[in-house]
Amino acid sequence: MKTLTVKNISDDLYDRLGKDAKANRRSLNQHVIFQLERLVLAGSATAAEDELADLDDFRESLGFTAYDADITEAKREGRP
Repeated sequence: MKTLTVKNISDDLYDRLGKDAKANRRSLNQHVIFQLERLVLAGSATAAEDELADLDDFRESLGFTAYDADITEAKREGRP
């Protein structure tokens, strides 16, 4: 892995990154890497496909699947 040093970050940007990192339960370093990957790879079809595959894996790990139609039906069943 490579190391990158970023200099001359404004206090406002640093504070915002820190708050966002904390809200997402990441270290500042993890959050900056996450944001850079998101921005740099956003235009990549592969990145989007990877994210969808990760979401599918997560959904399968839950042991059940619920799609929009299933959720809508469950809501209707619970209403008079």
